[in-house]
Amino acid sequence: MAEDEEIILTRIQESEFEKYKEVLCDNITFSGMKLLLQNPEYVKSLFEDLLQDEGFYCSIWRKKNKIFCGYCGVKKIGVGRPELAIELLKAMQGQGIGTRAIHLLMAVYMRENEFEYFRCRVASDNYVSQHLFEKLGAIPNGISTLFGDNKKIQKLIEDKNKHLIDEKMRRTAEKFGVEPQKLLSHILEYKLVTD
Repeated sequence: MAEDEEIILTRIQESEFEKYKEVLCDNITFSGMKLLLQNPEYVKSLFEDLLQDEGFYCSIWRKKNKIFCGYCGVKKIGVGRPELAIELLKAMQGQGIGTRAIHLLMAVYMRENEFEYFRCRVASDNYVSQHLFEKLGAIPNGISTLFGDNKKIQKLIEDKNKHLIDEKMRRTAEKFGVEPQKLLSHILEYKLVTD
């Protein structure tokens, strides 16, 4: 589908479920999300969402030795503000693979679609992905709730997990112009404008 001198992107296949599950388990950040992994049907439904026609997801492979690195994609194609997604195995992070994969994905997507800008939603404690999107030129564009408009659940999550707020999270909250506890019940949103 797309490649450069280091990586290859191929359309994600149903047979790659175990690889997807490995990436998901390797990258869970919010402690509450670990509970979701105890529900195998839910994990399978997350993977099946990647296979649907309204999204465009690719597996990322090292070109040299055909090692699976993770996946990347666009959550909904044909919308004015498509959302980028990427997850790499921890062992593959920090090697430029994510940057290469997003560049390739954007190049393929931009050839076939018109849109305003890319959205990138990232967990507030996922500093690796934050760094990746900032390196690509994405700028803070607010926060999104994880629990709809249920203020009661948001407050409960924030109160129960406020011990997780550290200096890194405070700096991130400042960058996004919100109170640090809001990052416990919300995810960050970046805006990535392409030329």
